[in-house]
Amino acid sequence: MSDRKENIRLITRTALLLAVTLLFQELRRVLPGVGTIAGTLIIGSLVNLGLLVAAGIVGWRGSVLIAVLTPVVAFLQNHLALAILIPFVAAGNIVLVLVFEWILRRIGMDNGRGWIAVGVASALKSILLWGAIAQFFVRFILPAQGLPAEKTAAMTAALSLNFSWPQLVTALIGGALALAVIPAVRRALRAEDQRPR
Repeated sequence: MSDRKENIRLITRTALLLAVTLLFQELRRVLPGVGTIAGTLIIGSLVNLGLLVAAGIVGWRGSVLIAVLTPVVAFLQNHLALAILIPFVAAGNIVLVLVFEWILRRIGMDNGRGWIAVGVASALKSILLWGAIAQFFVRFILPAQGLPAEKTAAMTAALSLNFSWPQLVTALIGGALALAVIPAVRRALRAEDQRPR
C-alpha cells in the first residue's frame, strides 16, 4: 500500500476514534449524577477506553493527538475547570497511550499479556496525575489563581479527589474494555482492507 493511502487511512481512523472519544466525553451532559464520583467513573472509563482503543488501532501518532485534544475540548465544553489544567491532563493521557501502545507492540495481547500493558499504563497515568494535580497543582498553582477562598477550597477538594484513586480505577476499567474491543476492531478493519475495491 502506498504511503499516501496509508496516511489517509491513519487520518481517517484517527478522526473516527477522536469523534467516538469526544462523544464519550460529551455524555456528561446527558448522564444523571454527572457531578458525582459515579459519573466521574463512568465518563472517565469511557474516555480511557477511547484513548486505549486508539493506541491499539492507530498507534502512537493518532492516539497522542486524541490524548491532547480531549482535555482541550473538555475545557471548551466547561468540563475542565481551568485552562491551566489542560497540559497536566494531556500529559497523563499521553503517558497512558504511549506506554500501552509500546508494551502491546513488544509483547502483544494474547494469553492475558494485554493486562500488563493496561496495568502499567494505568498506574503510570494515575501516579502522574495524582502528583501533578492532586499534590503540586492544588498546593502551589491553584492558590495563585486569585480565586475567592471558598471557590479555591471547593476546587482543591474536587481536584484532590478526582485526580487520585478514580484515575487508576477509570484507566483500569477503560483498559479492560479496550482489551475486549481492540481485537474485534482489528478484525473488522482487516476484513475491510481485504475487500476488493
